[in-house]
Formats: sequence, structure tokens, C-alpha cells
Amino acid sequence: MDCWKILGIEKTNDKFLIKKAFARLAHRVSPEDEPEEYRRIHTAYKQALAYASGAVHRAPSFRAVPEKKVENVQPAFDFSDVITEQDSFSDNIEFMLDMIVNYKIKNGIDTHENTARWHDHTLVQHATRLLTMYSSLYEASDDISVWDAFFDEPVISQMINNRDFRSMMRSRFSGDTEVGRIIAERCDQRERLLEESRKETAARQEKDKKEEKHQAVLLAVSICLTLVGINMMMYALSNGDQVVMGISLVVLEVGVFCFCRFFGEIMDGKENMRRNGSGALFVRNILLCIINLIAYGSALASFLDAKGVSPFLGVILIINLIVIILVLIIERRNRG
Repeated sequence: MDCWKILGIEKTNDKFLIKKAFARLAHRVSPEDEPEEYRRIHTAYKQALAYASGAVHRAPSFRAVPEKKVENVQPAFDFSDVITEQDSFSDNIEFMLDMIVNYKIKNGIDTHENTARWHDHTLVQHATRLLTMYSSLYEASDDISVWDAFFDEPVISQMINNRDFRSMMRSRFSGDTEVGRIIAERCDQRERLLEESRKETAARQEKDKKEEKHQAVLLAVSICLTLVGINMMMYALSNGDQVVMGISLVVLEVGVFCFCRFFGEIMDGKENMRRNGSGALFVRNILLCIINLIAYGSALASFLDAKGVSPFLGVILIINLIVIILVLIIERRNRG
């Protein structure tokens, strides 16, 4: 058998060209539908690699033994921990390894990015097929580390979240103690992670509901206080009642603080509005200035009209001034 004629290239020592030729042919031939043709191509590929290496090509093993690599001999694919360990391996094992990799490439499930494009019903078919292929590989190699490579597959990493798929794996290997134990451990681990994720999601949703209720209360309180304060201040201005003016000043400022606190929480809660979180503070300061100008202006007008300022309003104005100064100092420190 002329391996070069089968691969469709000239005789060469360039392993890259050999692999490229094999990959081109492997994509055209299905190892499931045409196993003999695929084996013929694969055998030619091995012969060409052996020629290029100047030695008999040795198939990969899952068992990793450090410092025992064969120089200048590369496996057909970059498949997990592919390190040479023994002098001879079953051709059947190498054929299975190549068939698994070729199946993944051909069906576009070789990476997490490619796997994410498929619907669940398609992934179930591929995952079931891979489970069958890895089961055969384990039976042929009797190497338990085969299952580590299986669970690292992008399709399996995604489908293990599916309860039906986990149940299917458990039932399939319930009679095999060692394999059944490994699969049960992986399924249990995934179920624990899923349960923790569900709890975190539920806690986050509960927290969001509480925040929404808190914001609704803030909004209602702020609107009520603002309306009451405005009516009281209008009454005080029209009747010259300084006591009502003092009370309206307190009510309005509390309403303004609640109102701006509400908008501050809303704005901080959105990523695209975090930079505008200071906008609520700016609005608050403007409203406070307007309210205080009215209150202090009214007191000054009463004083100039020789009506004097009632002790109650005077105390309210002094306390209000102290509070505003403290708020501005704290705000400045927080910004710094």
C-alpha cells in the first residue's frame, strides 16, 4: 500500500504536511459510515509519520509518565495528556482516539465556543455518542483516566447540567463499581454546584425584592412629605405664621432627602448610570438651597418689618444651618 498515494502528497519528512493531508481526508470520510476507508487512511497516515520520524510511530496513552517522551515523535492530535509510555500499544486504541477527535472536529463540538451554538437536543445526541465511544475506549485500554478526559469534553461540561443526562449515565454504569463511582461523584459534584447556584439566585432575587420595596416606600414617603411641606410653607407665607414655617422647613427637607435617596439608589443600581450617581446629590443641594432661601428670606422679611423672629423659627433655622454644613462637610470628605 502506497501511503503517499492514499494521502495525495509527495514523499516528505514534513510532519505538518502529513497531518494536514490526513485532516483533509478525515473530514470527507465518516469513521461510523465508512470504517474500512477511514482505517485505510489512518494506516497510511501512521506509515507516513513513521517514515518522517525515522522510527515506528507509537500510539498515545492516557497515563502520564514524566521525562519519558520520544523525541521528534508527535501524536496525531493534541489530545489531553498524550505522553508515550510503552513500546507498543494496540492499534485499536489509537484508532479510537483519532476517531473521537475526528468526530468532535467534524461535528463542531471541539471547543466550548462551538458547543455553545448548538441546541440541547443536538448536544444530547453528541454527548450520548461520545459516552459510547469513551466507554469502548475504556474497555480497550482499561485506563480509568479515560473518564477524566471524558468529563473535560466541552459537550459533557455543558450536558452534565442536564438532569436526564446525569440519570442516564448513572443507570448505564451502575453495575461497574469503579466507573460507576467516578461518574456518581462527578454527577453529585455538579448537583451540589447547581443547588448552590439555585440558592444564590433565590437569595439574590429576594434581596432585589426587598430593595424594590424599600425604594417604593422611600418614593411614597418623599412624595407625601414634599406635598405636605409645600402646602405648609405656602400657608405660612400667606399668613405670616413662623411656627408653621419652621415645621414646613423640616418636613420639606426630610422629603427632599428621601426623594434624592430614592433616585440615588435607582441610579447606583444601573451599570450605565453609576457615573451619574452624583446627579441625585446635585439635585438635592439645589432643592435645599431653594427651600432655605425661602425660609431664611421669610425670616429676614419678618425681622425687617419689625415683627421679629419667633424663638421656635430661630432655633429651627440655626439647627438647619448646622445640619446643612455637616452634610456638605461629610459629602466633601466622601468625594475626597
